[in-house]
Amino acid sequence: IEAGRQLHQKLFPDRPVVIAASTREGEDEKVISAFKSLLELMPEAGLILVPRHLERFELAEDLAKKASLKVYKKSELKEKGFNEESSQGKEASGCQVLIGDTLGELFQYYSAADVAFVGGSLVPTGCQNILEPAVLGLPVVTGPSRFNFQSISDAMINAGALKEVQSQQELGHVWNELLSDKALALKMGQAAKKEFARNSGASQIMLARIQSYLHLPVE
Repeated sequence: IEAGRQLHQKLFPDRPVVIAASTREGEDEKVISAFKSLLELMPEAGLILVPRHLERFELAEDLAKKASLKVYKKSELKEKGFNEESSQGKEASGCQVLIGDTLGELFQYYSAADVAFVGGSLVPTGCQNILEPAVLGLPVVTGPSRFNFQSISDAMINAGALKEVQSQQELGHVWNELLSDKALALKMGQAAKKEFARNSGASQIMLARIQSYLHLPVE
């Protein structure tokens, strides 16, 4: 978690950051379109884009570059003189899109963001795990395809922890809303944490996963 906060501060210093995590084929284009619309309202915003499958890392990078965005891949940051554990990193300044192309670091990416969009939901594949950002207290956004986590996502919507959008245009609007209204984002994030705690069985599974990422003992 701390590594994610350092990543945010050094790559996107004092800037709002959204994450689109575990995106599926056909979804990266929509996410980039949503981010471009966000930039019209909030030019300083940053995006962390984490495709679910490694064979799409380069495609996501190409799509962002074709959209005239300044793009970095996480795997290349050290080559560019950026070190999240030091005060260096001037060569990475001005980054607009970070492609999360390293494995096993999803929680670091989530921890570096202020608002989470969970992928697989703006295409008809069913959203990915919405509890991952929820446990970190992030406000969660998904598209309408939520059948992989239908009951939990319904409960999160009812609790005010999750917003469902129908299109990339609406995603850009909701990102702007949550980044602009910190009180609303905090309220949603707190509700997300509570819903995570309520789902005790799923929570134990997720807790074990998080502890393994952080190298903590499992109780």
